[in-house]
Amino acid sequence: YRSVEAQSVAQIADVMFNMLRGLVDGRVQTLRDEPEIIVNFVLDLVEQRVQRTTQPELMKTMHTLSKFCKKGAAPFVKVCERLNENTEAVLAGWIFDVIIYAYENGFVFQPTETAASTWDSKQVAVWLSNIRLQQYANNFINAGVHGKA
Repeated sequence: YRSVEAQSVAQIADVMFNMLRGLVDGRVQTLRDEPEIIVNFVLDLVEQRVQRTTQPELMKTMHTLSKFCKKGAAPFVKVCERLNENTEAVLAGWIFDVIIYAYENGFVFQPTETAASTWDSKQVAVWLSNIRLQQYANNFINAGVHGKA
């Protein structure tokens, strides 16, 4: 059992690893030389995955990656410059940077310090998922159950 937070981070790491592994293998110098091409390629991959998926969590991950890539090539180049020719390190650096971006921009659920009485129906649904009762989440949302109800 993993929390929603851990699941979100694992999803980002898994998608990034699977999507970018072939791109990075043996191409660190190319990434440095032509970062805009790489960023556009990653954006195309993300858009293709978005069109093929119906899973909400995967769509959220793709949205996060898309937003990160739209910041431009600088984050990709920075990782490549920092990590020389080590393919695994470059991949890990990109994944780490995207996860940090996801946290900073609210794409990863983090347990809240607010009282349950202030939750909206979506926060109630997340709580249900955290306690392994996700099968009831849509019923709670549809019924408008929130922290005071």
